[in-house]
Amino acid sequence: MSAHEFYPNKSQYAFLTSTAEETFFVSGIGGGKTHACAYVAYNALLTNGAVVFVGAPTIRQLRNSTLVGMQRVWSSFNFIEGLHYVINKAPPKEWKIRKFSDLSHDKILTTRWGSYAVLDGLENYDAQRGQEFDVVIIDESRDVKNEARLMLKGRLRGIAYTKLGIPQRMYHATSPPEDPSVFLELAESNNPEIKFIFGNTYENKDNLPISYINNLKSSYDAETFEREVMGRLLIMSANPFAYAFNEEKHVSEDADYNGEKIIYLSFDFNVDPNTCIAGTVTNDGVKIFKEFRLRNSNMYEMCNAIKTVFPNCGFVVTGDATGKARHVTSKLSAWDIIWENLHIQREQNFVPLSNPSVMDTRIMMNKVFLHYQNIKIHPNCKYLIQDLKLVQVDKTGAIDKAKDKHKSHLLDCARYFIYTYLQNFRPIL
Repeated sequence: MSAHEFYPNKSQYAFLTSTAEETFFVSGIGGGKTHACAYVAYNALLTNGAVVFVGAPTIRQLRNSTLVGMQRVWSSFNFIEGLHYVINKAPPKEWKIRKFSDLSHDKILTTRWGSYAVLDGLENYDAQRGQEFDVVIIDESRDVKNEARLMLKGRLRGIAYTKLGIPQRMYHATSPPEDPSVFLELAESNNPEIKFIFGNTYENKDNLPISYINNLKSSYDAETFEREVMGRLLIMSANPFAYAFNEEKHVSEDADYNGEKIIYLSFDFNVDPNTCIAGTVTNDGVKIFKEFRLRNSNMYEMCNAIKTVFPNCGFVVTGDATGKARHVTSKLSAWDIIWENLHIQREQNFVPLSNPSVMDTRIMMNKVFLHYQNIKIHPNCKYLIQDLKLVQVDKTGAIDKAKDKHKSHLLDCARYFIYTYLQNFRPIL
């Protein structure tokens, strides 16, 4: 089996040739991390009997992103599923090799010459405590607990490499974390067993669409660009969550309700108050013209208040995904009540399966405020405007609860509104 030529960029080459027991490749989006990890895994799997661990923060991320990217690279190396390896199934009898386990083939890659990869997410990392690995590869380790990293490092004692006198090694490929404190401590530890290699998106520009980096630059603020594209370990400075919000620019009487018949809603669920914002999203722009902040209330009362303000209207809904939890006594969730009382059909429902991260919604919100030329909030939305002006983030980029005196519930509604309804927005420059 012959592989196509692979010409690594500078940081990829340093990653692939590292002799440290544990190597971190920290680089920007599209910096070639997956290609480098695929090569490490492929090279390790060429050894008969080798056992490789390939992991990601979650099994879903591993299946939908990490493994898909690796298999694409492997195909370019002429390493083909079905011909040279199988996943989640017993190896063909004609290969005449032993199975990794007689109990299950789930999450196992087996090559025709008898090497293996354990493919798993790290939500339940204790499941790997009984394994012995020759090589460990973790994709996006910024989102993996340090305890998982330490446990896997302790499993670097594979038999195949030991017999051949080859050192077992651990490889991480990741974008910079939101809270880089653990990485910074490791990078500055002067531990000879640990090596950090820093790359950036520009190094891999020849393998990216022509406008890829320019689009990122136009979408991100300067601080996010340094982290997500230049691959730098930055502690986010304490500043407003909505740092790109400009009251003079974004608050306007023009954002009034003009009888529109389709109303976009975004809910946040709290013990007290319950909150919601209402607006429209069209090709002409975005208007947020009403906020609901009901004290000592419930979802039935919220729905009645919305229908009173917007009679004879249709609604599109999104918001806090945790509202899907069923109440013990009524057997109905907050979303059940909303869907029923506002007559929400499938095509009107944009509630996510799980809430996006605070950091992702912060990036999206500020991208919109920076680059979208027509997003307006009516001045009557006083609690929302207050949140946009006053809510701070801490050094990790999370909402600073110590400074969040008024609980930022309307900000949460706005985060979900912008992230969901404007996900496919393109900046108008």
